[in-house]
Amino acid sequence: MTPTARDRRRQNRAIHIFGEIGLKVRVLKVKDAMIRTSLSKKFGAARFRLLLEGAGSAIEFEVGKMRQKYDLDSPDGKVGFLKEFAQFMAGIRNPIERDVYVAKIAMELGVSKEPLWYRFIISSDSRRKMPRKNRRGI
Repeated sequence: MTPTARDRRRQNRAIHIFGEIGLKVRVLKVKDAMIRTSLSKKFGAARFRLLLEGAGSAIEFEVGKMRQKYDLDSPDGKVGFLKEFAQFMAGIRNPIERDVYVAKIAMELGVSKEPLWYRFIISSDSRRKMPRKNRRGI
């Protein structure tokens, strides 16, 4: 069962709300839809705990969704992804998280951090001009 657009909006909203109140959000990905509803019952609490410990952060979840939209082996795909990534990172308030993820993505894609930071600054400036209700951040 693939999530609908409404499901994705709900997920994003929940991630945002929990992040806003200071909770550490982790996203558990389960491939078999049937298992999702009865995961702890079927595999037990210990296995469920292992799955939770291996869950990615909310930022990793969002970046993963962005990656799927682009062919990162092509220059155009990298550029498109990095533009979207920089705009997304402009909504991340924690400067340490921003630095860690910018460095990670730059290294993974074989690009310099400096252009990403420049693009991030441009995106941040445009976000400040945007009405608060339209901002998206984790």
